[in-house]
Amino acid sequence: MMDAASARTVSGVTPASCAPRASYASGGSRWFARRWVVGAGFTALAFLGLKIVEYADKIRHGHGLHADSFFTFYWLLTGFHFLHVVAAMVLLFCMAAGIRRGCYTAATHADVEGSAVFWHLCDLVWLLIYPVVYLLP
Repeated sequence: MMDAASARTVSGVTPASCAPRASYASGGSRWFARRWVVGAGFTALAFLGLKIVEYADKIRHGHGLHADSFFTFYWLLTGFHFLHVVAAMVLLFCMAAGIRRGCYTAATHADVEGSAVFWHLCDLVWLLIYPVVYLLP
């Protein structure tokens, strides 16, 4: 069975395959583009939900921001990442709405591409955080 940190990683990496597909499809099929963006958004939402459960567990066990230097590092690092994932998810859902309204064409889908790139940034940061916070200690 997969541990919680690995489940978060899977739910965080899955949108990385959805976002570029949405970007590619936004130049052609709006239906496919919207489905890929919404899929990325909902898997980002799953990541955030799993992270909230983890945060609640840490707080319940008394591991707050000032518990010790590790947890100060943990909360700041994962908290900033959490906020960026929220921003990326909002961008993805905004792009889904724009795709639905027909705002993007083959020539004008840079916003969708930019949102996919921002998601990739969040994903890359998570792939650096995961080993430092979950595998090394």
